[in-house]
Formats: sequence, structure tokens, C-alpha cells
Amino acid sequence: MFSSAPSSLPPTITVVHEECRGQMSLRQLAQDLRASCRSLRRAKNWLIENRHPTFADYVPDSPLSPAQAEAIITYRSYTTAGIKGDALTERMFPDVV
Repeated sequence: MFSSAPSSLPPTITVVHEECRGQMSLRQLAQDLRASCRSLRRAKNWLIENRHPTFADYVPDSPLSPAQAEAIITYRSYTTAGIKGDALTERMFPDVV
């Protein structure tokens, strides 16, 4: 038989909100930018497909890191300015020869 002093309180588990960990959801980023989730999802997919360094270790459906959010914002600013195709690729990957 096991005997111990009865515990009056159950253990407490603390879950840190995503915003406190420096990460954010695509939906939250869309709200912050007043943009549609669809357009930001398109930007994220383009960055993943073109192997942007910030998305090298991206796990699907995980929150965005600050660097990933910044890459999406940069992509959006370029495409909003009308930059497309090779010019967009050159601007998003300036270190590539």
C-alpha cells in the first residue's frame, strides 16, 4: 500500500501563449497587416517553394517565427509595389549569385 500526505492542489501546468514566445499565427499577422489570410498564405507558400532560408526548417501548421513573418512582410511589400518574376526573386534572395 502506498501512503503519503494528501496533496490539496493538483500540479499546475503553464502554457505560454504564442505571442509570448516570439511567434505568431498567419491569421494574427494578417490582422496586424490588415491583409487577407489567403494572400499571406500565398506569400508563405512562395517562400517555402523557393526555399527561402527562413523557411528551411518550417513545420507545416506551426506558428511563424519573427524572421518568417518579416520575410512574408517583405515579399508582400515587393509584390504590392508590382515587382514580379525574376526581379522579385533577386530581391528576396539578394545573396544568391
